[in-house]
Amino acid sequence: MGIGRQVATTIRERLAAKNQLLVSVKDAGEARLVLEAGVAVLDIKDPAAGSLGRASKSIWDDILGVVREDQASRKSPIESSPSIPVPLISAALGELLESKPVAIPAGIDIVKIGLAQCGDLADNSAGWQDRWLAFREETEALSCRPLEWIAVAYFDPPAHAPSLREVADFAIENDLAGLLLDSHSKTGGTLFDHFQAENLQRLITEVQSQGLSLALAGQLTTTTLATAKSLNPNLLAVRSAVCREGNRLLEIEMERLHQIGKMSQQSQLTPGRCR
Repeated sequence: MGIGRQVATTIRERLAAKNQLLVSVKDAGEARLVLEAGVAVLDIKDPAAGSLGRASKSIWDDILGVVREDQASRKSPIESSPSIPVPLISAALGELLESKPVAIPAGIDIVKIGLAQCGDLADNSAGWQDRWLAFREETEALSCRPLEWIAVAYFDPPAHAPSLREVADFAIENDLAGLLLDSHSKTGGTLFDHFQAENLQRLITEVQSQGLSLALAGQLTTTTLATAKSLNPNLLAVRSAVCREGNRLLEIEMERLHQIGKMSQQSQLTPGRCR
């Protein structure tokens, strides 16, 4: 089990709210925009390295520095904005079969690792479940602290990932913080090209009833976000939708960020904070 499973309950309590916005950023500049806008979760990744591309340590450090600056400004009577809480910080760690455990710096609250190509592994001592647990144990040992983990279920066939049912059962059985539904290739259709809304609703209800949070991703857009929101997931995870030209490899634009934020039920975006 690694370094205990006692993690501050406040993280899970905050994740439990419905229709919160998670935005993935690739550098400190984007982090400033997202912090200025005010979202529930700021996610760090390298979009050029894949769906869950791990950013470099220097990028982690740069973004965490920006977060610390933002937190300090909130303590100032002049700059403080009580209506916009400090977001949780999450980080993508890459793919299980390609990535090595690393120390996670203080300030990152939540982590996730992808399961691309893991569907081909037999469910035995060398199966993906044991590898995932071993990866968590080593990561937490290197980090000298327990972490909150989100299981990732890829829904597009090219990912060759374990089934949604397998990943959901694993997340529940191992008391993870939550489950993320995402696409791996970003070219094989959106979430709603692969699932009917009523089936997603049943899954969300089941996962939430077990005390886990459910995050929906998979190229959510201004068109599909309303449908996703109606299902009451805990997190609506976006990147492409807030980037220039809708291209996840390009930079985040405040106008797009604000538009997506207004569409989320619990939007914390405040026009007065936008430049």
